[in-house]
Amino acid sequence: MSQYLHVTPLPSTGAAVGRARAVLREVLRDATPDDLYDAELALAEIAGNAVRHSCPPYVLRMVMVGEHPVWCEVVDGHQGGLAAVLDGLSPAGAPGCDEVLADCGRGLMLVRVLSDGCCAAYPLRSGRAKAVGFALPVAIGAREPVRLPRGRFEWLAHFAVTL
Repeated sequence: MSQYLHVTPLPSTGAAVGRARAVLREVLRDATPDDLYDAELALAEIAGNAVRHSCPPYVLRMVMVGEHPVWCEVVDGHQGGLAAVLDGLSPAGAPGCDEVLADCGRGLMLVRVLSDGCCAAYPLRSGRAKAVGFALPVAIGAREPVRLPRGRFEWLAHFAVTL
């Protein structure tokens, strides 16, 4: 089955979040309302974090297998903060953010919960950018297991863009 990357440059402002959500709604037009809501909320969190805590350029990337979107991520223009993002996506959560009502780390916790733990952050090969993403719902609310054929995220290597 063919794989390709759906790439959308995002505005360098807070409008990036709305644009990312609009693109996602179009790509997931056949999803159930619950799956679409979960995916939109997770995407809004990672796009908002990129705008708030990193720098442009911002790019929305969705991996498509055949006609099915299986992975969604936001790439930003800075690798800084990668360790904090990884902490926030981990089952243990961000250090010091144990409370449900804490002021930090909730957004990434939501991404982890809404994606059933199928989420990740990784540096791009250029060394100047990072990606934060999550698995999208596929057929009947299930999530496609992320299969890593050779190692961590090498399956995305042929989709790499230079930032």
